[in-house]
Amino acid sequence: MLAPSGEPPAATGNNATSTGQTKPSPPPEIPKREDFIIGNKVRFTDPNLQQRVGLIVRTNKRTATIDCHGETWHAAFDLLRHVDDV
Repeated sequence: MLAPSGEPPAATGNNATSTGQTKPSPPPEIPKREDFIIGNKVRFTDPNLQQRVGLIVRTNKRTATIDCHGETWHAAFDLLRHVDDV
């Protein structure tokens, strides 16, 4: 159904505000040092853009040491993501 000229069309019931814009979602939380402990299984992306999965074997002030199947990596906490075993 068309609205008469000069009148805006009726709202369609979506999540739009009165200005016609949707509300942005908040940014995801950045992991901190307190979110990780030794023994956690984590994943991260290495400089070659490969996904790595391993166990935290040591934590420092700004980085964690991760054992990835015999390779040792150092990664900042904000690059790490928890792995949920299924």
